[in-house]
Amino acid sequence: MDIKIKPSIISGEIKAIPSKSDAHRLLIASSLSDKATKIQLSTKSKDIISTIDCLISLGANIVEKYNYLYIYPINRQDDLIYLNFNESGSSFRFLLPVATSLYNEVNFSGEGRLPERPIKDLLFTLEENGVSFSSYKLPFKSKGKLVSGNFNLPGDVSSQYISGLLLTAPLLNSDTKINVDGVIESSQYIDMTIDTLKKFDVEVIKDNNTFLIEKNSKYKTIQEEYKIEGDWSSAAFFLAAASLGGVVRYSNLNIESKQPDKIILKILNGFGSQIIFENDDIIVYPADFNNLDIDISQCPDLVPILAILATKTDSTCYLRNGKRLRLKESDRLIATENMINSLGGKAEIRDDDLIIYGTNGLVGGEVDSYMDHRIAMAAAIGSIVSREDIIIKNAQVVDKSYPNFFDDFKALGGIYNVI
Repeated sequence: MDIKIKPSIISGEIKAIPSKSDAHRLLIASSLSDKATKIQLSTKSKDIISTIDCLISLGANIVEKYNYLYIYPINRQDDLIYLNFNESGSSFRFLLPVATSLYNEVNFSGEGRLPERPIKDLLFTLEENGVSFSSYKLPFKSKGKLVSGNFNLPGDVSSQYISGLLLTAPLLNSDTKINVDGVIESSQYIDMTIDTLKKFDVEVIKDNNTFLIEKNSKYKTIQEEYKIEGDWSSAAFFLAAASLGGVVRYSNLNIESKQPDKIILKILNGFGSQIIFENDDIIVYPADFNNLDIDISQCPDLVPILAILATKTDSTCYLRNGKRLRLKESDRLIATENMINSLGGKAEIRDDDLIIYGTNGLVGGEVDSYMDHRIAMAAAIGSIVSREDIIIKNAQVVDKSYPNFFDDFKALGGIYNVI
């Protein structure tokens, strides 16, 4: 689906969709627990559907009624298991160690760029603990059950490796220790995983870059119902839209959340936006368009929308340390650079930094989504500062994380049509 967007101001009230990051973790923990769990989930993205489908393949029974999911824990099967993660990196990295702890043989597959995304370091440490793999690239088959022990990982590839092992540890029979070498990037996502485990009576003992889960730790459902947090990663697009010229009131966002993309509020404040907290709502007003110079290593998903913000300035802006962006749904450094340049801005990659030369907005034109949901959403918000229409190729890719994005965009004043 290609769409054409007319320049317009975004303004109004909106409710944040459920957090994809929180949903993955709660769904997995519920499926591994000792009794049924009820989860409120009003919107399901493609990535969440991938996690649900894989949990069902692993033996969980998941029933949807109205805006709730009823999760009945995994009942292990004897047959060879087939798991297709489609394009969801989170589903893959979280459930890979879980599956190998439950079954002797599992077939793993994926779609899109998922087979190209890094996984070797996680496979290597699983091989050190009882599992073998037919290949180090999807599709592949595992043989052997995972055993407890020491798991060693680098910190600069993906925090999801660590989260996957943390989610798996309560299934193992002895102490499990995860040792991480170097600085852990996106470390707040690991904190989210630890919080989820705590909700299911599992304690993680953290000592610097070492995580210990003791042998008697087991999942226990201690709440009748879980509500998924609002999603800061998706909210960032419309919060940024307000900074570019409108006023947006957001509800269903937890200001105490451990989601790292909550940092968007601090960034927008530095960009010159007034931010007001009223009751449980967050109101963002237009910015003064100050310079941006940001280390994005802990919040790489924000880069496309931050690049759009930077075009509105009249100075040079820097988004630094984006090495891991090359390993997303697209090479997101290149995709973001091309998006800005295709729309009449000026951007260039220098090593792992993205430099945007402020042009007081964009001209307009046609941009490829690169089948990356965050590129498509950022380009749509770019229409606010564009002088002419913007055409987005394959805009339907927003379904990966935010299926109702263009409905919300329209409700807030965005103007577009499918072409």
